[in-house]
Amino acid sequence: FNRFELKHYRETVKDLFHFAHENYLQKGYPYDELRPIACIPKTRNFEDPDDEITNDVLGNFSVTLVDSLTTLAVMNDRPKFAEMVKLIEDTFPNKFNIDSTVQVFETTIRIVGGLISAHLYATDPSKKVYLGEEYKGSLLQLAKDMADRLLPSYLTLTGLPVPRINLRSKFDPISVESVSENNVAAMV
Repeated sequence: FNRFELKHYRETVKDLFHFAHENYLQKGYPYDELRPIACIPKTRNFEDPDDEITNDVLGNFSVTLVDSLTTLAVMNDRPKFAEMVKLIEDTFPNKFNIDSTVQVFETTIRIVGGLISAHLYATDPSKKVYLGEEYKGSLLQLAKDMADRLLPSYLTLTGLPVPRINLRSKFDPISVESVSENNVAAMV
């Protein structure tokens, strides 16, 4: 690729990301995801909490909103990055005190990892999305809150985490079957 082609493709990717992000905000937020063809929110199966296929990756915590922060940072979109940090602050005034049983591995990489990554961008003066004094560390506080809620799943006799935990009540509503299986990536 020559520099003109690279610039063209870079701008195309940015345009596609912004198109998808704006559609999520308009049609999917505050839910976790947006179905790309139907353009309707993809939500937890609230009627069947045991529907692990649907509910495992959907924690009812606006995961796409958190996932998109680092992409905005990498694209150097400071105004949108700052706007989304504020939206996350407004979305979680009580942190993650949610009655939701989640998959520990998925939540760790997408929520905790996404929040810490975005916090690092927000606090690094060498980054174009640096937020300076206007940012008070809310993303790191949210990451800590989520990590604290996930921590009991790692405190097992074997040292291997259980795969699911309820963000509010830990293991109370979770069946034995839901905590007896796991995946290799989650255990490493």
